Amino acid sequence: MEREIRMPEAMDTPNKLEALTTGPPHQHLCHLTTDILKTERTDMFMLYSHPVENLACNVVYFAKLTFPDKTNRQILAARTAKSRFDFLALEHQRLGKLIDYGDVIRLYGKILDEMFFFGSLLEPRNERVVIEYVDIYYEDLNKPVFGYSLVNFVGACSKIVIYRADNQRVWRRNRLEMTVITILHEMVHVFLATFSCPACLPAWEGEGRSGHGKAFMDIMSVLPAAAVQNGIIPKWTLEMLDLEFDLGKELDASGSPMPDDETLRRWGLDRKVVEITQELRRKQLQLYQP
Repeated sequence: MEREIRMPEAMDTPNKLEALTTGPPHQHLCHLTTDILKTERTDMFMLYSHPVENLACNVVYFAKLTFPDKTNRQILAARTAKSRFDFLALEHQRLGKLIDYGDVIRLYGKILDEMFFFGSLLEPRNERVVIEYVDIYYEDLNKPVFGYSLVNFVGACSKIVIYRADNQRVWRRNRLEMTVITILHEMVHVFLATFSCPACLPAWEGEGRSGHGKAFMDIMSVLPAAAVQNGIIPKWTLEMLDLEFDLGKELDASGSPMPDDETLRRWGLDRKVVEITQELRRKQLQLYQP
């Protein structure tokens, strides 16, 4: 199923978007090096200031780190993922009732932020995004969307909205893990939109409509496997998700031209598979047409 990125009403007016994307050429002075990021400071991230390729490269680099090279922030996030889930499961069993699913997904949002986005999005003193859970089965909305992002380009807090992933009002681990992938997906959108410079907007937007451009694909082709490696989700989640199929649909949704074979290989995609998923996606969307 697809996810979608939405632009808030405040940005629908051409003058506000133009203010971000026009003006003198950006000099791209705000490069973040791995050495700087290893200091684990969050104040180094400046709104709408960093080259999108620089952001994407750093996310991928740190996501691939293994122990003992991980940052302290990453090590703590991995420990939290296991201990918190075990605690929630025990509480669920002890109390004999459902745990607030909204609290669970917000907890996992914090873990993902600490593990992959340098704590830059959900830092308590400077929160950049709010994660909301809506207890509505996505298919009841008559569209194939697990969640979406409301990205704010004018300095205010963005929003991620997550829908219930199945039609059962039960707390199941497999539902949680599929939801974690959706949160991760939307956090990539918000991270790039919040910190990449206006001149980079076409790059992360992907020459298209949905924000699934090159920078997004570079990141999202790596993070799910890194989430498995760090014990946040089990390996079978990727098998259920069929990451190649999912990424192929997002590439089609972006409206971008078909990348060259080398780029597709870097993303773990096969050209024939992408072509098949494009056709399937279009047929799927026809089912949801009013």
